[in-house]
Amino acid sequence: MRKIRQKLLQENRVTRYLIYAFGEIFLVVIGILIALQVNNWNQERVEKRKSNEFHQRLSNDLDQIIRFLAGIEEYSNLVANQLDEAVEILESGQFNDSSKRVLDFAFGNYFRLSRHLPELSTYEEMKSSGQLGLIYNLELREELSKYITQQKLVSTIYEDLNEKVNQTTFMDPYLKFEQGGSVTENAFSYDFSKIRQDQVVINTLSRYAFHWKSKSSFSRSLQNQASELNAFIQKEIETSL
Repeated sequence: MRKIRQKLLQENRVTRYLIYAFGEIFLVVIGILIALQVNNWNQERVEKRKSNEFHQRLSNDLDQIIRFLAGIEEYSNLVANQLDEAVEILESGQFNDSSKRVLDFAFGNYFRLSRHLPELSTYEEMKSSGQLGLIYNLELREELSKYITQQKLVSTIYEDLNEKVNQTTFMDPYLKFEQGGSVTENAFSYDFSKIRQDQVVINTLSRYAFHWKSKSSFSRSLQNQASELNAFIQKEIETSL
């Protein structure tokens, strides 16, 4: 190309030289633009792949949360039902092997209300690293934010419920824990005839049953919200394929 330019100048053919020079510049510019476009395509492809990975991780997190909440709901219903039965047994005064099993479970579990809730860790990671923009759907981003807010509220409610049912002094005069007992086994004895005469015990167990039902209700509500959110994310994943 340099020899061609020199030849055109030597022949005093300035017009053709300028055309040739502009053509050269045009080709260089086009080459740069193509290179930039290719680089942009590569960046968009990498960003889209990362976005899909985050969406899948969000879905996996929600799957685990949904299973966890289902377990909470099931256990909460079990404890609440056993507490209701325990109240009926104490009020009726009928004590046998079957009623003893109910009372043993109620006395050994009424205070085991966990306050723990798993976090949506992928969302927190994206938020802390400034990558929430990889959730392109603004409505989905807003729904995720709403879920986080609701989860924090439920977690606060769990803490409050835990404090309410973690009072054991009303049962202390009646339960004698045996040596060699464990956390998983209710190794204690009690005098049924004395417990059933204490209306405070009966009323407290009845109130605790209500608290456990409340926990079950909040677990179900958050579980439904998590399921709807997960369906939204799955739809986004399918759309991006």
